[in-house]
Amino acid sequence: MTKPQLIVALDVETFEQTRKLVGQLEGVVKIFKIGPQLFTAHGPLVVRYLQAKGKKVFLDLKFHDIPHTVASAVKSAVRLSVPVGREKNLLSFLC
Repeated sequence: MTKPQLIVALDVETFEQTRKLVGQLEGVVKIFKIGPQLFTAHGPLVVRYLQAKGKKVFLDLKFHDIPHTVASAVKSAVRLSVPVGREKNLLSFLC
């Protein structure tokens, strides 16, 4: 049986707050969720920062908009090589 893993939501406003929180949780948390607020403010920089630190990223952008806008946003997110989708889809990624 796989040991459950803690996923921490980075519901912060700045990249500095992100770095501080990730640093405080070093050795404890391996997976971080990036939501629309942080991603909109800092984009791929945050994703790449976490990946460089060896962390897994769950990109949860909650796009419920015009289909073309959603398609474009998802295309950009997929280029980052992180799972994009609902929490139930994340479970299969983590196992």
